[in-house]
Amino acid sequence: MSAYGIQDPATTSAQEFRLLIYRDASVRSVVLRGQRWVVGRAEDCEVRLSDPTVSRQHLVLERLGDEIRFRDVSMTNPVLLNGKPLREGVLKVGDSLVLGLTRVTLWHVRPQAEVRVSDDAAQGELLRRRYLHESGTGVPAPAGGSETADTQVAAEEGLVAPPSPLALLHRIGWSLTERGRPEEVATTLLSMTLDLTGFRTGVLAALEARDQLQVLAAENRLARHEVLDVPVQVLREVRARRDAVLLAPLHTQAEPALRIAVPLGAGPAGLLYLAHPREEPAQPEALLRFADLLGRLIWRRVEEAGETHRVQSEVQRLLFRRTAPYSALLASPRLIPLREELRRMAQHEVPVFLCGEEGTEREELAYLLHSESERSAGPFVVFHPGAIAPERLDEALLGTAPPRARLAETARGPALLRAQTGTLLLEEPERLPAALQERLAHILETGRLQVPGQEPVPLAMRLVCGSALRPGDSVREGRLAPHLGEILGAAVLEVPPLRGNPDDVAALAELILAEMGPAHDDAPRTLSEAARRALLDYSWPGNVRELRRVLEAAAARAGTHPIQPRHLPVEVQRPGANRPGAFPSLEELERQHVLRVLHACGGSKREAARHLGISVSTLYQRLRRYGFPD
Repeated sequence: MSAYGIQDPATTSAQEFRLLIYRDASVRSVVLRGQRWVVGRAEDCEVRLSDPTVSRQHLVLERLGDEIRFRDVSMTNPVLLNGKPLREGVLKVGDSLVLGLTRVTLWHVRPQAEVRVSDDAAQGELLRRRYLHESGTGVPAPAGGSETADTQVAAEEGLVAPPSPLALLHRIGWSLTERGRPEEVATTLLSMTLDLTGFRTGVLAALEARDQLQVLAAENRLARHEVLDVPVQVLREVRARRDAVLLAPLHTQAEPALRIAVPLGAGPAGLLYLAHPREEPAQPEALLRFADLLGRLIWRRVEEAGETHRVQSEVQRLLFRRTAPYSALLASPRLIPLREELRRMAQHEVPVFLCGEEGTEREELAYLLHSESERSAGPFVVFHPGAIAPERLDEALLGTAPPRARLAETARGPALLRAQTGTLLLEEPERLPAALQERLAHILETGRLQVPGQEPVPLAMRLVCGSALRPGDSVREGRLAPHLGEILGAAVLEVPPLRGNPDDVAALAELILAEMGPAHDDAPRTLSEAARRALLDYSWPGNVRELRRVLEAAAARAGTHPIQPRHLPVEVQRPGANRPGAFPSLEELERQHVLRVLHACGGSKREAARHLGISVSTLYQRLRRYGFPD
């Protein structure tokens, strides 16, 4: 253990890295997932610092194998590496960077150990129990529950030596400003507890009914990677007595077998279980008392993190409910059953496949699912294969391409890792190359992403897919790998098209015009009765997306006057010409073909013009005629 109570980097597994960010007598822990991170004040930075002396984009960190390299991209306030100014270099475990008034230190993250509740009666026979208050070492709670008073008592009685870990405890445990899910906070706190007490294995868990545990964090620092056993009789005694218990061996053993179990919260609601000390403590009762003190502080922080996460999730839900996309979903009667189904599925982790035509509300519905789930405080990432060059799809989605000298400045890491704590919307998975589909299926099945030069990264993101074709149809047409189709076909929801739903067309048209705001003379944007009838009679092959583009172009043409049929595209002006069963005009066939080719080319107008055999300027002219902005 280091002088500050942090685990020695020489003995830590190099599976993941984390940053400890020190600022204003507080510290925050950020786990680095992916390959590249921008550090700064800007909201879109992967590591955001609330320090006015830090630039909006101050520092870039990149992972190459087991190395973390840094590069100063700010023009002011040079970065200090261990006190020396340096524009770029390698950040090693234990090194510190100073950015403005903030200090950042790099450490390893240990993988969570496997835990099981053991019903081995022999463990109870080999151990004698000493309870906190029976041993005469109970800690009376000071008036007002002062944490500083508890700390002073612990320091005076010499529970921790040397005193520097206790100083770190005061800085980290008392002023901890963790951000993230309770499990992430619990991992940092448990690691700190092992540093301070000298134990090598620990479990921090919530107690559930019937002798079950919901493990929040578990760490194993033994050379052997065995499963951590928590005796079931210890759980029962902790529940019954609600008191910290020390379990000591009846007979001398080769390895110290001292264990400590601390009940946490009211009920109790949780458990801190420590085992395998580095050496037999001289004062076991004093260590039990200190562990009880730590446990009460840790559980308070975990509960605060849980409440903060719940508040953040609710804020995200409320913010989404005030947006135009959410209003559009509510304005569509045809989507009522689908909205209800998505809210039910928000509490489950099964991949969801939204099957709907181009232009339907697939993305808005995916975000509704995200906002209604517990992942709403995490990122919502949209990945469309058609918008990325084929040779970069592997790297952009999985990050499994061979490492290059440097990623593009706009790259933010693979989409799977960017959505790690949130939701990934994968549009049209059938457009991925066959080999990439197979790798994606394997990753989804195993729940782990293998990045070159790194240990496998557990995936925790929610996957939503969208396409005009059902997974089974794509498999039969040979466009989707059978293995991936089987995984994505677990929950398929149909997004109904706009045609045949005049009530939706009318409601959405009014909503879209309201979103645009008033015209230049502050007059509201309105539809004439003839224009309204034309909109209701049109079949809308491009669905809601086409309706929005048509109304935006028509409003621009109408100016301060009500929208008339003459402001609409030619095919929309002719009521009934495009009803189901009617023969489409040549112009409508041409329009549909142009849009289909443009979509197949990923939106590239130059590529679409080449396939259509026309010039790019001609394509622009036709798109403007169709009501599409440049």
